[in-house]
Amino acid sequence: MQLNPFKKSGAYYNGIKSKHDALTRQVESVTAELIKAQANQQKKNEAYQELLDASNLSRFSPSERHALQQLNDAKSQVNTLEMHLRNLNSQVMELRPTVNAPESLKQVKSEIAALARHEAELSAASEKTQTQIEKFDERITVLEERILQETQIAAQSMLESEGDFVMPESLSKLDVELRIAQITQKELKAKQALLRSELESIPATQRDLRRIHISNRATVAEIDSREALLPILKLLARATIAKRAAGHTRDSRIYEVSIPTDLLDEAEAELAKVLNTDAPAALAKAAAQVGAWLVHYSTDYVFDGSGTHARQEGEGTGPLSVYGQTKLDGEKAIVASGCKYLIFRTSWVYAARGGNFAKTMLRLAQERDKLTVINDQHGAPTGADLIADVTAHAMRRVLNTQNISFSGVYHLVASGETTWHGYASHVIEEAKRISPALGWKATEIAPVPTSAFPTPATRPLNSRLSTAKLQQAFGLVLPPWQQGVDRMLAEIL
Repeated sequence: MQLNPFKKSGAYYNGIKSKHDALTRQVESVTAELIKAQANQQKKNEAYQELLDASNLSRFSPSERHALQQLNDAKSQVNTLEMHLRNLNSQVMELRPTVNAPESLKQVKSEIAALARHEAELSAASEKTQTQIEKFDERITVLEERILQETQIAAQSMLESEGDFVMPESLSKLDVELRIAQITQKELKAKQALLRSELESIPATQRDLRRIHISNRATVAEIDSREALLPILKLLARATIAKRAAGHTRDSRIYEVSIPTDLLDEAEAELAKVLNTDAPAALAKAAAQVGAWLVHYSTDYVFDGSGTHARQEGEGTGPLSVYGQTKLDGEKAIVASGCKYLIFRTSWVYAARGGNFAKTMLRLAQERDKLTVINDQHGAPTGADLIADVTAHAMRRVLNTQNISFSGVYHLVASGETTWHGYASHVIEEAKRISPALGWKATEIAPVPTSAFPTPATRPLNSRLSTAKLQQAFGLVLPPWQQGVDRMLAEIL
């Protein structure tokens, strides 16, 4: 693999950088919150101190207690924010070397090249200065010899002269020239010392830059390797999801590769898009081309699960999960295709065949004395047989009338509503009545909130769907959910 830190960043690097940038923004936000919280703490402390200074009572007054409670709350908020900020900063520091590595490697390579050029310039300047020093050494030697000669001549002239002695002009000029040469030589030697000192410091700087270069090169090499492996890991992740969906079990003879959770999530999201969005879009396009009706099944997961009322078809959507979003995108693709369609949104679907919630409850009721079941999610258990019957009836109507006004979105669920706890309670009670000899152990079914069973995908708390539009359009009366559940239990027990 060729190391290339200057190439366009790939998915892995972009993912790391996005996470780093998001954490950085969180740091900025929490820092601002912390500053406000610290100011609030200071304010509460001053208010409390004022009350204490003004009080002459041996015991706290209600106002003092209230002020102390507010101060403690403010301190607690500051401590929480400080802890959160430390955690965020720690995460940022972990990611920063990877995020900065490509640019840092580019920069350090530039610095190493610049330092090499600077070293060459210093060496050239040092050599030039040394040559100049040597020339001045020779010049000074020559001048000193000439001055000596001129001095001897002047001395002899002074001894032979009968008048006043006059210093020869030539000797004065030589003396001045010598002094200038000596000063210049001294300056050149000082310059040479500085050049040599700077040259001597370069190896240490080079070592530091090389260490940084090696570190960044290793990080960039890891980035490049992960970029190269990412497509392979994605394929493995998709294969894992496919095997999981097909019910494959672990085989000890198969070499397994550890796949990051985020890649599995991404693979599941890609598969969800293919199944829930791309496939319906392709079917809708084909239906539009031949003038056929398209029947598509959607879900209550297109809503955000808020409120307590039964959602109508035209209400605003707000999926909480990838599944809900891809199902909603599938609906939109069908509508946009221009084909004739019936989109049935349903929820809490079960059937006598295959696994379902009711069968799980029956098994656990024979294994455990106590069950815990979610009691804050509301919906209507809806049998696959009911969905099939309604679909057949609706298709008969639209094909007989060829009335395209029937084209649209409909909610299709059994009437009534319950919770998963109510559903489980009904199933077990009815099962005990139908087959009392099966050895039921469960004597208690405890209700618990959704938070007791965390799941990767957020489940809507409100899955209630209004079926008024469906019943009015096709002249139907939908049975209560208990009726379908009882029929299933009678079939499987």
